[in-house]
Amino acid sequence: MTTEDKSVSEFRLKNLRSAPKRWTLWVGLFTAANGAFLAFEHDVVILAGLVLPFLLSGPLPHLIAGCAFVALSAFIERSPAVAWVPLNVYVLDLALAAYQGWWSGVVMHVVVFAFVGLALFSARSLERKLQLEGGDPV
Repeated sequence: MTTEDKSVSEFRLKNLRSAPKRWTLWVGLFTAANGAFLAFEHDVVILAGLVLPFLLSGPLPHLIAGCAFVALSAFIERSPAVAWVPLNVYVLDLALAAYQGWWSGVVMHVVVFAFVGLALFSARSLERKLQLEGGDPV
């Protein structure tokens, strides 16, 4: 493997490993956007956002939950173990969506989990490839 190939692979590995952080950020932004849509009385819902705030009245629960997820995404970079917090919240949110019968939300939550899982699986595969080729993974 050339130096350029190795640096590209290391960049890809770093990018793939940051998937939980990025998705936590996006779910937070989508949830906050749903709160803004409610505040301005729009009929738009971003299905990847959290379902739980819809059980409470008004846009404020959406904005609070969205800001909490955005803050958690910042902490994930410093401490990757923090990624389990939004992951577990999103799993519970998925269960709530299923319990409520909001199947479009269930499908979108599963899609989000699939993308994060695919990124982490790809990161592990690339990490093994780099180790087999004698390079140290990032």
